[in-house]
Amino acid sequence: MALLEFSDISKSYPGVRALSGVGFSIPAGHVHGLMGENGAGKSTLIRILSGDARADEGAIRIEGAEQRFGQARDAFDAGVVVVHQELQLVPNLSVAENLKLGRFPNRGGVVSFRTLFEEVRATLAEIGIDVDPRAKVSGLSIGERQMVEITKAVMIDARIIALDEPTSSLSSRESEILFRLIGRLRDSGKVILYVSHRLDEIFRLCDGCTVLRDGRLAAHHATMEGVTRERLVSEMVGREIADIWGWRPRPIGPTRLAVEGLRGARVPEPQSFEARAGEITGFFGLVGAGRSELMRLVYGADPASGGRVVVDG
Repeated sequence: MALLEFSDISKSYPGVRALSGVGFSIPAGHVHGLMGENGAGKSTLIRILSGDARADEGAIRIEGAEQRFGQARDAFDAGVVVVHQELQLVPNLSVAENLKLGRFPNRGGVVSFRTLFEEVRATLAEIGIDVDPRAKVSGLSIGERQMVEITKAVMIDARIIALDEPTSSLSSRESEILFRLIGRLRDSGKVILYVSHRLDEIFRLCDGCTVLRDGRLAAHHATMEGVTRERLVSEMVGREIADIWGWRPRPIGPTRLAVEGLRGARVPEPQSFEARAGEITGFFGLVGAGRSELMRLVYGADPASGGRVVVDG
């Protein structure tokens, strides 16, 4: 018997059919990939699983028993935890308080913070996450916050954990910690529903995968045997892709944006670059390298202390 089963799930919003008759199952001890283009219905399905939305038709079954999640608490009580891309942490509380929120150790109604910090410190050390349990979440990097969110699901000991693009804000080291943790959770009999656009991660982690397209089930692979990257991409977009990257030479025009020696409080070294008409300019670096900080200077969200931005001359 499957631990988790979606049966003919359908969901509509005004003017939009988000899901139509989606059904598949996942056995215990499996990591299952959920894939599809933006708008394919992945997020809607995850919201239904988490209790944040209700299906118009169909059912979710856990170990064969039909579940009716009217709210997120119902899913939580059934052993389902969803780690969203939009992190659900309280910034002005400590890491430990976030991880044990609503479940503080106490004696006679008085919270034992010593016990709280000791319990969380031990869990973080066991998982391999180097974060101070007393630190406020507001002072953590995005990657560290993501690891705290994932740790929350582990501490709850959920049977079903859905991870929505979990590595989007993680460094390579943090991603490796996550991958090892996912392996441990799989070995303990959990179901991990892994939502990602990153094919390398799907082939590395997943025992099987499901592809959604335009709110419908495009493909379900109980195992990854015989599944290729080209096949998954074709199933996601609905046609054969001869060139998976789709690059073609394109005409490049004059300079539209010129950044000259731009610097600020969080970008101390002067930065310069150009972007021309018809050109896609990429910025690459680890989390915390300064990409977002530079972009905030470019469009004026943060004040610049030097340099200039020139548009169309």
